Amino acid sequence: MSTTCPKPSRVFVLLLLLAGGRLLAQEDALFQTLEQTWRDASAAVTTRVPSAEELARVEALFVRTLSGERDSGLVVAWRQFGFRFYAVGEGEIWALRDIRNFGRGFYLFRPPGALPVLLQAPHAFHDLDTGEIAMRWFVEGPWLAGAWNTAHRYEVLPDLRPVDWVDRRDQYGQALTAAALSVMSRGVIVQLHGFEQMNRVTPAGRDAAVILSNGRETPSPAVWSLDACFEGFQLGQVRVFGEDVMELGGTRNQQALAVHADGGRLWFLHLEMDRPLRRNLVRDRSLRDDLAGCLLDRRLCGYPPRSR
Repeated sequence: MSTTCPKPSRVFVLLLLLAGGRLLAQEDALFQTLEQTWRDASAAVTTRVPSAEELARVEALFVRTLSGERDSGLVVAWRQFGFRFYAVGEGEIWALRDIRNFGRGFYLFRPPGALPVLLQAPHAFHDLDTGEIAMRWFVEGPWLAGAWNTAHRYEVLPDLRPVDWVDRRDQYGQALTAAALSVMSRGVIVQLHGFEQMNRVTPAGRDAAVILSNGRETPSPAVWSLDACFEGFQLGQVRVFGEDVMELGGTRNQQALAVHADGGRLWFLHLEMDRPLRRNLVRDRSLRDDLAGCLLDRRLCGYPPRSR
């Protein structure tokens, strides 16, 4: 008996293509809705500094949210802080929207069964395209949670320091990171950044398309594995901070410091991308899929580290 697989009929192939087209259309519609909501939350922002007590209570709410709670009690609790917490689309994704436009961020969540990745775009209005890339990645893949800034990183607060929640500990983004460290037993916090090659201060920086870092001077095995995966695609020069290049390593990043202080259950990735790569990621779904595969499957794909 022949073991050759039968060729699919033209009707079957057409049905597959139509189903795929509907899925892509649904993803694009969801992306458009979520991106507009995020931008609405970023308009006419009046930024304020939360108190330590408020941040502690918010961290507790983030713990409940990441743990999968979706009942009316949590909806009411978030509303007391001026947030709308609600289901989007078919209900797998829930959004957390600052309805007071206080510059406290925009957040998305999936149930705990999603892959343990917290995706962050903290400089979306300065590191151009990073907000859109993060939003498309979140819609297209099974990420657990995502966070976007809604106040510009250089807005100065009454204490004369910028609002940037990468540099401050008194921001909602840091409360989410602390909650993730409490809830997640494994996984990675991926932070997206962008740079211009002409603004770099070293030849290695000016030549780089990607700079990978775990927020420390010494690269971790995870960073080397990711470097090997990224080098499988034509991105340009992929550099590892601490070995290939000594700038844009995120060593004073508050999220990185919190992850390192926690003892190693999670790891932190500071992903710097030049502008051409960011533009390509915005328009090229296949490239987004390729790099998302590297980020999501690092522990499974077994890419050998490059020789050093």
